[in-house]
Amino acid sequence: MGTCAQDFSYELSDNRQAITVTDTAKNSGTACLIFNVECNDKPYSSPDPQVINKDKN
Repeated sequence: MGTCAQDFSYELSDNRQAITVTDTAKNSGTACLIFNVECNDKPYSSPDPQVINKDKN
């Protein structure tokens, strides 16, 4: 298992209701991220979205 989690940073906004995730290493390829949150003592996990990094050029 690699160190993929270390390649991402995050920022909360909108009174902690929104999150922006940034690939700080800008690796090419596909990454899968699962978000785990808790609301009113109930845990929730996101579906496993795939993020595909593409060059902007």
